[in-house]
Amino acid sequence: MPPRALQIRVSTPTETIPFGRGFYQLEEDALYLPIVYPGGEKNRFFSFLESEYLSLQIDRDGRLIFIEISLPRRRWQAMKTLVPPDTAATGSLRFLDFRRKLSEPSILSDFRRQNVMIRF
Repeated sequence: MPPRALQIRVSTPTETIPFGRGFYQLEEDALYLPIVYPGGEKNRFFSFLESEYLSLQIDRDGRLIFIEISLPRRRWQAMKTLVPPDTAATGSLRFLDFRRKLSEPSILSDFRRQNVMIRF
């Protein structure tokens, strides 16, 4: 059976935009990105979406709270044309699927391994 597309809802943001600062753990060859929602609200794990090398952790409201890429960055596919956008529109994203095994996404990066893109 072919994999289903991720089910998400995107709407106009009505709350403060979350932020995240990821770090690459050399000992584990993994990238971790915790996402913080301002206002003192504690991120509480509820569910996940995952594949062999990617884990997306989600709170009870369907908000993304943590990303883990366990594929070593030396194995990320380097692309000459991968350039971050100058600007990006904001949106409120909610995941509607939970506890699903995902098809393996492509993990892409620039040649310096400074920017990474997950392509589903």
